[in-house]
Amino acid sequence: MNLVFIYGPPGVGKRTVGQALSSRTGYRFFHNQISIDCVRPVLDYSATFWEVVNIAFVSWS
Repeated sequence: MNLVFIYGPPGVGKRTVGQALSSRTGYRFFHNQISIDCVRPVLDYSATFWEVVNIAFVSWS
């Protein structure tokens, strides 16, 4: 399995680059906003919740 992780500040073109990379390589493209939209109705969507998720993710990677 190949995984490409694109990280950067908002509005710099991460999604555009990811889609272009996907079309050139054949890799699947997964945009993290999809996962956020799925859990938003079920989980508490507060700044505190996402700060904890972000800290956990950064410490894991």
